[in-house]
Amino acid sequence: MTYKSAIRNAYFFGIFALGASTPFLPVFLKERLGFDNRELALILMVRPAMALLGQPFWSWRADSTRSRTRLAAIASVLSALCFPLVLAGHRFPAVLLFMALSAFFIMPFNSMSDTITFDYLGASRRNHFGSFRIFASLGFFAAVILTGPLYDRLGLRWLFLLFSLGMLVSAGFIRKVPSRRRDARPSGDWRSLLAFLGRRNVLFFILAVLVSETANQMAYVFLSVYAKSLGANNAQTGWIWATATGMEMITMAFMPFIIRRLGLKNVLVLGTFFVLFRWMPFAFVDSWWMLLPFQCVHIITLTFVYVGAAIFMDAEAPPAIRFSAQAFFSTFVLNGAALIGTLLGGLISQRHGYAPIFFVSGALGVVSAAVMAVFVRNPSRIHLPGGENTLSPQAGHPPARH
Repeated sequence: MTYKSAIRNAYFFGIFALGASTPFLPVFLKERLGFDNRELALILMVRPAMALLGQPFWSWRADSTRSRTRLAAIASVLSALCFPLVLAGHRFPAVLLFMALSAFFIMPFNSMSDTITFDYLGASRRNHFGSFRIFASLGFFAAVILTGPLYDRLGLRWLFLLFSLGMLVSAGFIRKVPSRRRDARPSGDWRSLLAFLGRRNVLFFILAVLVSETANQMAYVFLSVYAKSLGANNAQTGWIWATATGMEMITMAFMPFIIRRLGLKNVLVLGTFFVLFRWMPFAFVDSWWMLLPFQCVHIITLTFVYVGAAIFMDAEAPPAIRFSAQAFFSTFVLNGAALIGTLLGGLISQRHGYAPIFFVSGALGVVSAAVMAVFVRNPSRIHLPGGENTLSPQAGHPPARH
């Protein structure tokens, strides 16, 4: 098996595990354990909170270990062992404790996997990131399609077993990937990272993505319980998630062409602006199937922002601190948005119901797009296949140098 195949399979099975559990966990907590929306939000906030608190430990281990892949595999195995402990808790404090324990090992998966992939690709091929990340989308798509009908027949308790199996298989593939290009690991210190984060362009970029991802996370967390309130069963809830994931795979496959054609900044502006059309119509539907057309807008909102933001950080950061910059973005910005979004969604839904969550999410997308359009500039250089500088759609830029 090639290293490329191992990375792709690790993405597929790791995100399969998340796809088999994440969309259905809120439904399990609400329907099977009887938690209200405030308690549900507090439990689901544990994952991003533990990611923020655990970042110093994982960063230290990632920088000091001789093999990042070995560390990622160990974390995946421990997450597989800890997550089913949630079944042992029936009261709020116990569930909160077990969720915190499992989250400590689950949350590094995305950032570690992305870092391993960027290490493998190197600077000159960073825009091929989407051709690897698409296997994560495939894993999620397969999970939500297959597991929904299974849960309707056997019950939602099975989500814990499927999560564990997926993470164990993913860990096996991660171990087949050697730590490559160790020179790509940062040697910069925290002062260099702080100086980088203090740049005006970076600050406004982080603000725009934070607002956009807060909107998305607020909607994602309550999407399944909202669909159930509109009459969907578990299989139909899976179709709702699968529609979005199927759309994102289309743009994921063509991201190098899209960025070359439109320019990185335009991609980011479009991705944030379309959050308006992604979520606000959800506030006005009265049946679960009416959510499906708007899930198709995910073709822009997920891939344009997720892949575009990862490329922006990798291109904007000096080579010595690229790993630290990616780790900061993945951990503090994305998880910070999840923390804020989950809290806001819980507070709004507890007082006003589910529909206002999606109205607010859409409005936040407009705010994010405005910040991105007005205050954020393209990074100085980026390299796409073909050798040209393609940050903007204009022709004639000199080749990127790394």
